[in-house]
Amino acid sequence: MINKIDAHFHIDYCDFDVFKTLKYMDANKIERCWLLSWEEINPGRWHYVHLPVENIYDAFTEYSDRFIPLYAPDPDDINCLKKFEFWKEKGIRGCGELKVTLNWRSDKMVSILNYLEKNKLPLVFHMEEPEFRYIRYETAGIIDRVLLRMELSSGMDCLSNRIIDFIAKIMPNIKNRIRYWFPGYLMDISALEFVLEKYKKIIFIGHGPYIWKNISSDAMFTTDKYPATKIEKEGYLIEMLRKHDNLFLDISGTSGFNAINRDKNFSKIFLEEFNEKILYGTDNEMSARQELLDSLSLTDKAYKNIYRNNAMSIINY
Repeated sequence: MINKIDAHFHIDYCDFDVFKTLKYMDANKIERCWLLSWEEINPGRWHYVHLPVENIYDAFTEYSDRFIPLYAPDPDDINCLKKFEFWKEKGIRGCGELKVTLNWRSDKMVSILNYLEKNKLPLVFHMEEPEFRYIRYETAGIIDRVLLRMELSSGMDCLSNRIIDFIAKIMPNIKNRIRYWFPGYLMDISALEFVLEKYKKIIFIGHGPYIWKNISSDAMFTTDKYPATKIEKEGYLIEMLRKHDNLFLDISGTSGFNAINRDKNFSKIFLEEFNEKILYGTDNEMSARQELLDSLSLTDKAYKNIYRNNAMSIINY
């Protein structure tokens, strides 16, 4: 079995403390994990879990042979660049996970992108469409944690939102009082192309529902985050992968798993063609991702690249 690198993982997320993470790694022949932060200095009403760089650095300091630390400061922070530079000097190896409600073309993105290009550091980013959402049912926390765990284990994203959506259909007058506008993360796809062209020395590693749904041409015709239909025609994502040498993807989360699982015949062709641009990752989601990959009967070269070599080529230790 190939030793793997999980290129998308979070510490202290979904009950994965350092020791549970190490146990997961040992059980699944994960040689190293990239540990990613999540930082929004002024989060809105949408679901957000602050994943601080300090916890990542502590884990890395104690187990430097197992963890690779990354950090993505919120570009909305006026001290964004100073914070990133401070942590880079302490051993941070890249920027991730950048998951913020800004457009790629925002002036606030310029300083961090310039810095990453100058220092040839990779960027792991999350893209998600804007939409109306319903307020998550927040209590002392236990109900929300149970719902989140159900979402991650079942692939049913925003299960609590779906429950409230059902209630709103029965009681339509309550709808406008319990919903809010989510502006999306790092929209839009044309703006992503703009930065791919402008910052050619940055390795951009894409993740999230919006970038992965664009594997198929029907992305523009559906509001479903995780389309289940067969892929009849290649989407814009594939055009971008062929066009931009600096665009990579990781297959983590519900989005990555769904994109590979929705049409396995297509996925086999897709993963073979882009085997040098795809990274294995989980996002703490313990779905049958490895079993899915192994069932596709890819070439030995493709498996080695996806499971390990591509991550090693981006961040070599």
